Amino acid sequence: GYTLVEDIPAENIPGRGKGGVKKGEGDDKRLIIVGDIHGMLHEFRSLLNKVSYDSESDYLVLAGDIISKGPDSLAVLDLARKIGAHCVRGNHEDRILLHYHDIQRRKRKHHRASEAEPDLSVERKLAKLLSKKQAEWLDACPLVVRAEKIPGLGLCYVVHAGLVHGIELKSQDPLAIMTVRTLNHHLVPSPKQNGMHWAKYWNKMERRKTHGHTTVVYGHYAAEGLDSNCVRGGRLSAYILEAGKGGRVEEDVISVKCRDYLD
Repeated sequence: GYTLVEDIPAENIPGRGKGGVKKGEGDDKRLIIVGDIHGMLHEFRSLLNKVSYDSESDYLVLAGDIISKGPDSLAVLDLARKIGAHCVRGNHEDRILLHYHDIQRRKRKHHRASEAEPDLSVERKLAKLLSKKQAEWLDACPLVVRAEKIPGLGLCYVVHAGLVHGIELKSQDPLAIMTVRTLNHHLVPSPKQNGMHWAKYWNKMERRKTHGHTTVVYGHYAAEGLDSNCVRGGRLSAYILEAGKGGRVEEDVISVKCRDYLD
């Protein structure tokens, strides 16, 4: 099963103090959201250094797909756990966890994987390497991280792929949250690219609202969002929200260059 949503405590939301009271000047809280890492440990460390990440004052959210494709998936996972990062479940975490739980079921039934599975996929090989604690951490990652009432942004959702506007969070398709790219003319989500990008429709509908706006931060799609194609020689990006003067929240995007691991 999936954990649907994890809420960011009010005291960790930029521009707000304990109990949700605006503090204004002197509020040093930052919300840092990092796009798809895909096992690129060196780049992840470089980005944390560049943004001067401080686990005491920063709330770090990883937008999913922190593992798979790149060279150091387990090391990225261990670093994320060590520094207190929060993470939404991406489609790669989801697939690897499916493999992991299948492997555990086979073990309980006394199957010998070497005989039953002579040709393992890359993702299944990675799943076989997961420790119990690593798998438990990934399993606990929600589909959505939610921040209530960020000054200037309103309600904010962090997801891996996207959401469909007009559908309550509890009614969203879990698979679509991790895989959606486009919507068809019936607003049915699809992982394919031949349709209206879900964020274009989301923004169109949000512009019609007079109050109660909702912002979605997402990765997954290198042509859009916070995924900047790190594993293929692009960049690894962080979206940073920080309290400015008068309770206003300032936005910034900081990135580092990545090696071209997958060509």
